[in-house]
Amino acid sequence: MYMKLMYKIFTIFITFLLAVPIVVSTNKIESSDEDLDTITIKIAQYPRYAGCDQIFDYIFNYNWNSNGKNYTFKIKELTLEETVGGGEMPLNVENYDMLLVGASFDSFYKNGLDNNLLENIRTFVSEGGGYQSVCAGTIFSTQGYEHPNRLYKKYMNNNVLKIADVYLNLDMLGESQYVFKGGLGSHAITMEDRVVRNNSNPIFKNYPYDIVNISYSGGPGLYSANSSDPIYGDVTPLLIINEELMETKPLHWFVKGILPGWIPIKKVKTDMKGQYAAVASTYGDGKVVVFNCHPEIAPVINGTIEEYLGEPCGYGFMPKTIFPIRVVFDWHGTRLNISHNWWMHRRSAAWIAGVPDEDLPPYNELATFINKPMSGLGLHEFYFEDEGIIYGHGNANEVSNIDKPSVELARQIVEWVGMTVVAGNITVQGYAENSKIMEFYMDDVLQYTDTERPFKWKLNNGNFSGVHTLEARSYDEYVNYAYDSSEFFFINI
Repeated sequence: MYMKLMYKIFTIFITFLLAVPIVVSTNKIESSDEDLDTITIKIAQYPRYAGCDQIFDYIFNYNWNSNGKNYTFKIKELTLEETVGGGEMPLNVENYDMLLVGASFDSFYKNGLDNNLLENIRTFVSEGGGYQSVCAGTIFSTQGYEHPNRLYKKYMNNNVLKIADVYLNLDMLGESQYVFKGGLGSHAITMEDRVVRNNSNPIFKNYPYDIVNISYSGGPGLYSANSSDPIYGDVTPLLIINEELMETKPLHWFVKGILPGWIPIKKVKTDMKGQYAAVASTYGDGKVVVFNCHPEIAPVINGTIEEYLGEPCGYGFMPKTIFPIRVVFDWHGTRLNISHNWWMHRRSAAWIAGVPDEDLPPYNELATFINKPMSGLGLHEFYFEDEGIIYGHGNANEVSNIDKPSVELARQIVEWVGMTVVAGNITVQGYAENSKIMEFYMDDVLQYTDTERPFKWKLNNGNFSGVHTLEARSYDEYVNYAYDSSEFFFINI
């Protein structure tokens, strides 16, 4: 049996080598919108150092129509060289409408030492480019600490952009513990924030609820710096922190006892209630929207904290040897849809890019994922017809019954191709939130429409060979759509 399987995969390998010419498709999302004016918002994403930064591809795979216009996003991850202003597509207002900065502390702990990088981002925003951020990227945007009375605060004040006219409230032994003590589970707790409806900013203006549940992982409380420099516009609060974590979701400091073991001695202190969780402002000609939290991560509500003895932390600026043993926490509760708060990012980016207030995306969920074949989040796999995955990152259970030589050969093919490989026919499987329909496209041509969950399409690989773009789209009640699109290498066997 194994020899037969090896022979099949070897035949696929030879087919791959002889697959000339390779059909390469181009990505485009316009199909039913030809009669509308299409406006593309070009987003530059800061280098993705944090895993959750990958999610922004799905958030901004989004298209909406309003008042006779078709709006869409186009996101590109920058290299560090491009962020400084060099490389193939440097960060400047000719190339991009907005810079998106994610969750990694590297943005200011390491890269903030580069004055050329800081100056290029400031120039980009002041000349009309936008800035949008979460968590660590928000720390990066601020004035730093009003009272830098600790060495790490003085260090951070030298490494921040100073494009948002707000100060930080973030203590290493306080709020930061909600990321440093994160365990193996969902360490992003859910925080309650109060919505501020301000007529001067449309992002939350007509939002129908007073409170949002939003994922939080050690971000700063924010408050106005009230700079007299005319380059700063007014700071408009969007969200106010509505709870004190040490009272509602406390973590503890522990000491080692004899019995029963580790003993809690006091709570981790926080003091952010009433401060800003999100603000909008301007810097020169550019607009700025910053979140101390994570709208991109699914909230987990009605949760409880479990503290236990766990692994050392793995942050680059804090070696594991400093804390070889530590008490960590997991947050357990009811997980909401992953796209629950994605509208915050979409509306913020649209506002930053100058979309008219009445044309901003709606306050609703919408997400699309291709679950099979998998290619998102940088995962490249090998599919052998519908028999299952021969090789795939993180799919050890699915390949355990396949002989190791076959798995190794499949792995090499995937590495050589640099994308997911599909050999033979396959049932494409999709997942959508807030949608009752999914369309499947190949090279921008509609192939199949499914209106029953789970969304599927039986792909006949005899019709395709080489590199093709597979796309799934799901629509909301306003006929806006979210999509998942990737290139795959198809082999007809």
